Amino acid sequence: MTVQHFHREHVFDGPTPAPSQPRGYTAAMRRRLMMLLLLSACACSATRIYDVSSSETASGGMLVHARVDDQGATPSAQLVLRYRIGLDNGTKTNLALSESRGLWSATVRPGSPSFVTAGSLFRYSVLALGAGGAEVARVEGPPTVVSAQKLQSQSKLPTLFWYVGDPQQARSDTPTPSLVLFDAHDGGGLRWYGNVSVHRSGSERHTGLSNMWDKRKSKDWPKSNFKFSFHKTAPDNPASGAFVWMPGWPGAKAITLHSMFMESGPTSYMRKALALRFMDALGVPASGSRYVRVMQNGAFYGLYLLVEEVDAQFLARRGMDPNGRLFKAAHWKYSGLRVPDNSECPFTAPDHDYWPRGKAQCPVIFSEVGVPNGGTPHLGDLQALAQSVAAGDLSRFDMSNVVTEMAVQTVMLHQDRCVKNRFYYEDLSSGSPKWTVIPFDLKDSFATDNRGDGRSCAAEGKPCSHQPTYCILSCEAFNSPLFCDAAHPQDTFPESDGRSTYNHLVDAVLKNPAWRAAYFLKLRYVMDTYLSSGWLQAQVAHIRELITDEARADHAKWHAGDIDAGVAALLEQMRVRRGQLYGTYGAMIGAGRVRPYGGRTPGALEGKEAIAPTPMSGWDVDEESSSSSDGWPWAEAEAPAPGAWRTITKPL
Repeated sequence: MTVQHFHREHVFDGPTPAPSQPRGYTAAMRRRLMMLLLLSACACSATRIYDVSSSETASGGMLVHARVDDQGATPSAQLVLRYRIGLDNGTKTNLALSESRGLWSATVRPGSPSFVTAGSLFRYSVLALGAGGAEVARVEGPPTVVSAQKLQSQSKLPTLFWYVGDPQQARSDTPTPSLVLFDAHDGGGLRWYGNVSVHRSGSERHTGLSNMWDKRKSKDWPKSNFKFSFHKTAPDNPASGAFVWMPGWPGAKAITLHSMFMESGPTSYMRKALALRFMDALGVPASGSRYVRVMQNGAFYGLYLLVEEVDAQFLARRGMDPNGRLFKAAHWKYSGLRVPDNSECPFTAPDHDYWPRGKAQCPVIFSEVGVPNGGTPHLGDLQALAQSVAAGDLSRFDMSNVVTEMAVQTVMLHQDRCVKNRFYYEDLSSGSPKWTVIPFDLKDSFATDNRGDGRSCAAEGKPCSHQPTYCILSCEAFNSPLFCDAAHPQDTFPESDGRSTYNHLVDAVLKNPAWRAAYFLKLRYVMDTYLSSGWLQAQVAHIRELITDEARADHAKWHAGDIDAGVAALLEQMRVRRGQLYGTYGAMIGAGRVRPYGGRTPGALEGKEAIAPTPMSGWDVDEESSSSSDGWPWAEAEAPAPGAWRTITKPL
């Protein structure tokens, strides 16, 4: 039985006359005098209401308990339950509590006035009334959900209860007040969060500009992505400002709900989640995620993926310096670490072709996390980094991170990765700062040629020579292990050579013989360990078993796609990709006979040796007790410990 205890108590002992304010007293003196008078009026005797709780009844009603201590005052004439249904301050209904052996209780039964069905938001207070009906004490109970236990038991996923007065406004860019209840399955029960603002999340198309990729931007989707921000409220509400969504993790100030409405192939509801797990398995820092069933105002709203924000808390949770500098690559064209010039918009060199055309103001290219809007980011460090990359100097990077991230991106064929959808993080905690790549927004991973039905371009008679053709899986321009270098840019434009959207870091790695070899060694390891071994396919089966019921309900509401067709297309993509990497590009990649950890890594690592990784917990053990670092249980599959490099930082 779920029991919810009170958070706020208000104590009264009749009306208190306002104190006089003698002339000549300072404001501080008047405040002290008022406080003394109030204390003297209330300290002698005051009715106290305590042990207030609510729980569900077997019939679907709500049972409220309370105890009263009159502390020497005249006993209260009556205890009243005052409740209302819903988020707004609408009709309040009073119900008398009855006493038995010192415990007061009242039951709101199904069919009672203002009582709605399962899933309704139940808000209540317990009031003590004195002679003549004057209120002498009041305790406001925490909001709860009618039949929450029953609703939560209907799904394998945790349920996020979201109450909002204006659902349509929440699908706009305007922050909309909301109330959220969620059980993170960490033993804390159903927590409530009362000062939440929600708005849509994602990218949008500029007015009047055609979309060359023939896809709707995420803000155009019927099923929106949402950003939930949790603000501090009363200090006596422990749930204020910190959303607990994963067992053992600190509460988050903000979280993104990803709708999975559109993927880089028929909707499987798992490309983003699978890609994040894949990165985590290799030790690449990436957002944690968790599937949830969302109910809005008591009704099923959809299957969503909670995704961790990349911020200071993200860094601290991974043992990274939260005071380091974290830059988000924000522009689709100019965030590929171009060599900056001395213009007022340096990272747009050499074309300075701002988007949209004719826009005079420099667009946001890199935004620094933690710097408020209108603040000045520390772009000098990033400009110096880009200059080093242009000179072929990769010593500023944690190169084990760079080549591992590249290898995972290549295996899963994430198309939208060359310029944006990544963070660059500078660790300032040591004497020689290092930069790390943090991938982000991986929804376009495991790409096919067509988003809707997965048909190949060859089957449709589309030649790869035709521009612009985004046949990601079929054409060498995109499926090559060299994707994102100068010869394999992310985008192709009929009016230019298309080399404006390649990644200058990837290009420098592939032009360095030693690091190019290291990348291919790591790529072969990832292919063998995760693609060919069946590890990825095992994760697909595990996720499918977890989300199928909600995915089907989601498709019935939003028509995003049938999960069975989506999973079949995803597995077919993996089969084709395996054939490409081992067949078409096998000679380029090599046999991978030399393990990437043995001996010294290519290039200089300031004398630090790369050593064999320690096994990650959760491999080849009981699934219920094993999990990845994002809190998910691993699906059972034959695979050795993940092969992420780690450098010696202290004596072993």
